Amino acid sequence: MAHSDPTPASRPLPSGDPALLRVAYEMQGRRIAAERLKVADELQALLREQDELRARVDLLERELADARARKAAAEQGVAHEAEVRRHAEAELAALEQTKLFRSSAKLRQGYSKLRRKQ
Repeated sequence: MAHSDPTPASRPLPSGDPALLRVAYEMQGRRIAAERLKVADELQALLREQDELRARVDLLERELADARARKAAAEQGVAHEAEVRRHAEAELAALEQTKLFRSSAKLRQGYSKLRRKQ
């Protein structure tokens, strides 16, 4: 049993009437033009969305670069602070090794006790 499709494209046109053929051809042209307009509108919407996404990606890439720069600066600051601390500890260790510091230990202990009493 044959299944018939009711769409105009599947129905045979009468071959004897040029006016009907012209009308059918014009209708088909309008349908194709309408489909092209719809596709063009969809394409424009997709292109706008693509532009928006590219702008968002650019923004995120700039934010990432800024975050990386801040991280590098923070790491550099931490490294500098660690170096300053090592230097201060080395100076303190060198000071503790001096003869004056070692010989004044009892005097410093007495002064410390005196200060606690006050």
